[in-house]
Amino acid sequence: MASPIRIMPLGDSITRGYGAGISNESSFRKTLRQLLADDGYGIDFVGSQTSGFFADNQHEGRNGWYAGHDTATNNVLDHIADWMAATPADIVLVHLGTNDILHNDEDANEVSDIMDVIFVANPDATVVLALIINAQACRPEITTYNSNLNAMAIARIASGDDIIVVDMENGAGIDYSSGDMADGLHPSPIGYDKMATNWYPAVVQAISQQRVQPAIESLSIAGASISLQLGRLEPGSPIVVERTDSLTPPAWTNAGTFTPSAVAANWTGMLQTNWSQGFYRLATDN
Repeated sequence: MASPIRIMPLGDSITRGYGAGISNESSFRKTLRQLLADDGYGIDFVGSQTSGFFADNQHEGRNGWYAGHDTATNNVLDHIADWMAATPADIVLVHLGTNDILHNDEDANEVSDIMDVIFVANPDATVVLALIINAQACRPEITTYNSNLNAMAIARIASGDDIIVVDMENGAGIDYSSGDMADGLHPSPIGYDKMATNWYPAVVQAISQQRVQPAIESLSIAGASISLQLGRLEPGSPIVVERTDSLTPPAWTNAGTFTPSAVAANWTGMLQTNWSQGFYRLATDN
């Protein structure tokens, strides 16, 4: 059984869920988790906050918080390093900027700075970055901010950063003038379900990018035996050790199958007297 992918929903009250004690409190997180579970994806929402009417309801969505701020302490940029250390994440879902816009202090570069911290904490992380939803009374500054977010993300992707952009403003199909919004800024349960559906394909893509392959870390020979030190294993998931005499062309054969009980393991096989050289690789038995 593969370890679950750790996902941190990161944002403000839209991520936390609006309205204590009502269905809105689950935000998009409950429906998104159910969509992933229904399709067999093993995930674990992580974070120091909990809200919503479902079991795996951890997150880092905080009411009224800014992406960044020069003086206010309730900003994500000043705290994300601590959160990533306390509850490490493989994937971070970012929906940030609404409160910054409300106070005329929005800056896409602050979100870029947040991603810098995320990638320092976990260089292999994937950030799924939302172009944030608009408001019930359309705010052009949100559209402008999203354009800046998108340009920033495109530049970072071109430089090799693992970022996936999701257009929440227009791509989720939210009708801002209808029952999709609970108030001026927060979605209703219907709107949150639309957000979840829009997150889903990007999260699936991020999960596929997070699945790492097992690796042969080192090889040693002692007498008639060969020993491989293996890493990046999934405990409980069978591994096949394959061997070929040549790579031109290869003819891989099964040299042994085992099920590791830890993320690292040692495999030992026997050398044949007629082998002049050999190449080894690992494959998952599924």
